[in-house]
Amino acid sequence: MHTLPLAPDYFNCPPLPTQEATRYAHLAYQHALHIVQASTVTNTRYHWNIDSDDADLKMYEGWDPFTPNTSTLHAGTTEFIGHLDEVAAYYRTHHVKGHGVVADTHTLYTIVDTPTASVRVKWLATKTSSLDGFVAKKRRDFCVLEVKYKLLYDLVSCNVLNSNVVVLCWSSIDMKCCPPIDGMLRARMFPSGVVCQDAARRGYLHLSAVAHIDVQGLVPPLVALRATKDMCRAFAGVELCLRQSRLSASAFLLARDLRPLDSRRDCFLCHRRFSPLRKKTNCLKCGEVVCTACNPSWSVLVNGHLTKRRACTLCSLASKPSKPVATPSIHRDDLVPSLGFRSSDATTIDRDDSMSRYSDSTMGYHT
Repeated sequence: MHTLPLAPDYFNCPPLPTQEATRYAHLAYQHALHIVQASTVTNTRYHWNIDSDDADLKMYEGWDPFTPNTSTLHAGTTEFIGHLDEVAAYYRTHHVKGHGVVADTHTLYTIVDTPTASVRVKWLATKTSSLDGFVAKKRRDFCVLEVKYKLLYDLVSCNVLNSNVVVLCWSSIDMKCCPPIDGMLRARMFPSGVVCQDAARRGYLHLSAVAHIDVQGLVPPLVALRATKDMCRAFAGVELCLRQSRLSASAFLLARDLRPLDSRRDCFLCHRRFSPLRKKTNCLKCGEVVCTACNPSWSVLVNGHLTKRRACTLCSLASKPSKPVATPSIHRDDLVPSLGFRSSDATTIDRDDSMSRYSDSTMGYHT
């Protein structure tokens, strides 16, 4: 049985023939279109029904008659303040990071790598807490085709036409250089990921997350359902990552620049009276005195090191990273012409981006 993380040279991947690379690039495009259509909860093919309606995420359960009965399908929708170029830039520059449920990942091939399109073949291993538990003893792993596109898409006519959409999609494929690993159970992922577009409310984004998984093995249905929900919630957690990215992009205040704690009796944001249960803290961005509920601790980069810093929810929305380079959207013909593919050593991750609840205060499946 192998322990994680796997060695960087664990997978021995020969050069990918140009014909195969072209085929995967076209398949990636089809998967991107598939998940855009699947993420529309009015799509009758998937028989969507509301599973839960929380303040920050509405969850749906569905089923696809064209996939095995052992697979489970969930979708989640949410809206948050942000810019589409910001989401596209985040996915473009954070391709080696996990989504809260991934314990280890290796990039086997990079097929397309441009500012508007990314196609990679990757191996993923889940965290034990996400797909396993005490009932399912074996860790799950996947060999997936990872797709990241910024598309022009008309959700009404289902044509690539007039609406900017950012897509992240994972879907299982079979690769000879990525066989099942001893001690893990190879699960299968049908097109799953994130579709993000401008919302009707100005300044907001609408994000749909889809998780469609067959966990394989003898797993009770409730465990399989939980696994899909965990994956769906992890995909939908991009807002948290964007906030932390914004906060990391500018300097934090020093102690001498903070407003004295005794200068306020009420929280600067929610205006509630401080008490032993509602303690005073300083936002390390604006320096104001706010309560702990309005001033969560974020995982941010300071001088290149990951650390925890408090910042109020308003600053997490207003802090601007360096302006992302506006990138044109792509069409199908832009995807394949320059297939600069390469084998790549994997990058290992083991990071949980989860945190306590925070406020918004002011086609083909596989080869």
